[in-house]
Amino acid sequence: MLTETVLTAGDGAMHLWDLRTGTALSGYKVAGPSCRAGCLALGRTTVRGGAARAGVMYAAQADKAMMHVYQFERDQPFIKFTLPEPCAALAVSHSGAYCAMGTERGRIYVWEVSSGALLRGFDAHFKAISALRFTLDDAALVTGSADATVKVWLMSGVVSLDQPDAPIPLHVWSDHSLPVTDVQCTASSFSGARVVTVSLDHTCKIWSLATGQQLLTLLFPVALSACRMHPNETTLFVGGRDGIVYQADLYRRRDAAGHLLETAGQASAAGSSAAVEGVALPGARTGQPGKLFRGHGGAITGLDVSMDGSLLVTASEDATAKVWDVASHQLLRTFTQHKGTSGDGRVDDASLYSADGDVGGT
Repeated sequence: MLTETVLTAGDGAMHLWDLRTGTALSGYKVAGPSCRAGCLALGRTTVRGGAARAGVMYAAQADKAMMHVYQFERDQPFIKFTLPEPCAALAVSHSGAYCAMGTERGRIYVWEVSSGALLRGFDAHFKAISALRFTLDDAALVTGSADATVKVWLMSGVVSLDQPDAPIPLHVWSDHSLPVTDVQCTASSFSGARVVTVSLDHTCKIWSLATGQQLLTLLFPVALSACRMHPNETTLFVGGRDGIVYQADLYRRRDAAGHLLETAGQASAAGSSAAVEGVALPGARTGQPGKLFRGHGGAITGLDVSMDGSLLVTASEDATAKVWDVASHQLLRTFTQHKGTSGDGRVDDASLYSADGDVGGT
């Protein structure tokens, strides 16, 4: 049976829970402060038939240059190893072959998971790296930074032993005016993928990975901290520093004459080349009508969407994770295990994964 579960990391602990029922399945102990936002990643292992599935969890410690690796069945890390520098962002390739880490000094380190060998360490940005993402086919690594730039690196150049010098980025996008806070790649191979970036400058930008062209800019009323694309790639969810998740529709309905319709007609892409569109709060006179998920009392730190696109998972600095119904925008459940005895704390990340069969608890 295919089970979809949520992994959340917060102050001093990580929890695994069932997406549909909210049942806590496992808890994991973390020495010292837990990993910061962006420093939690799921690794893949190969099972019968050559398929890859989630097998381990990587969690970088927030106050030390230390990595903890967990198995789902055990509440203690089964591997601990030191890092060259404290981790600021972490990502594991979809195949599970490579693990990439970004640091506060703007450096990127890439390991081969099977051997543990450090393949490359190089200066990528001038300031701290805030987000790392692999494309679906692992052909490229996309990095976002506090220096307000986004860069695309071909993995063939990053892991090549024949290239002693630092790799040269394929694309450098510098259209943001303030630090980039999150980066997402759509579920397509390199040639058809789009990249979504959000920033403290209140904008969300969508780029073509193959051409490097900027396709659309969405302007929001607040600084942004997280983003996630709907599986059908027609809707974008963006988390704000105000604790609200904004829904932006990327396709509009038009009739044969080209007039916008609300409920019928042919779909067309929102905006044109490098177009700028506003996403407004309800009642505003300009921009897309606001479709909001309200309920968090702190900045959004992580977002994820279920495989069928019906549920949205949000994590926040208010120490809660919430599950929402996408169609109705209704709150279904709140996960509060990360709250301390004093009621404070935070949830730094939330990730969904699917497993065949039950997940063992502690």
